[in-house]
Amino acid sequence: MLKNIIERLIRKQEAMTGESADFLRDLYAGSPTGFWRFALFLPMSRHRGALPLDAACAVRVAAVHAEDCGPCLQTVINLSLAAGARPEILRAAVEDDRAAMDEETRLAFEFAKHLSAREHLRLANAFSAAIASADPKALIDCLSEDVVFYSDGGGKAIAALNPLFGPDHVTRFFMGILKKRPQNFVTLPATVNGLPGFIMKDENGVHSALSFGVSDGRISTLYMIRNPDKLTRIELP
Repeated sequence: MLKNIIERLIRKQEAMTGESADFLRDLYAGSPTGFWRFALFLPMSRHRGALPLDAACAVRVAAVHAEDCGPCLQTVINLSLAAGARPEILRAAVEDDRAAMDEETRLAFEFAKHLSAREHLRLANAFSAAIASADPKALIDCLSEDVVFYSDGGGKAIAALNPLFGPDHVTRFFMGILKKRPQNFVTLPATVNGLPGFIMKDENGVHSALSFGVSDGRISTLYMIRNPDKLTRIELP
């Protein structure tokens, strides 16, 4: 009976967002207590007080965009449109077009971007230092328990064929790379996908770039860019 009620609630959520909510099914299957705690938190996540709707939705876009999760971003956009947010403001938030925002929305958006960038910068520095020192414990300390690693070679560079799941697998992958690194292998800070990240460089030039998503103060998704066509777009400081 209870499972049927939960399934109806999840289907209602999917109808509202236009996106799959299988993660809620997985959460309930793994931890019913965790599911109900999450469900109780959801109304709080929609609270905006006196903040205008457009500004609140722009902030949500900025926060989810920092996580680099396409379905999550689409869910926020769908919910914002359903709540009555202006499409042009949501488009401006996605494209980081601050000139298209009114002053109040722009200030709220910039504040959210600043907070996201600070957390990314802290983790980018910590992860880069762990790579530079080839310290497996420091690497694991940066990663969440459910971290996922993706690699993009674009068919032009060697890359992992499948995603890697969990801090142990991700750490072993990087330690494998570091064992073969040349003497002049270095890591350098860079702006990747609009947020702090870093590049790995050797005697042949830029080896790869890394960007990531953050959750609860740790790296939850890692993206290694090895495609040479994309590496030319990375912004160095």
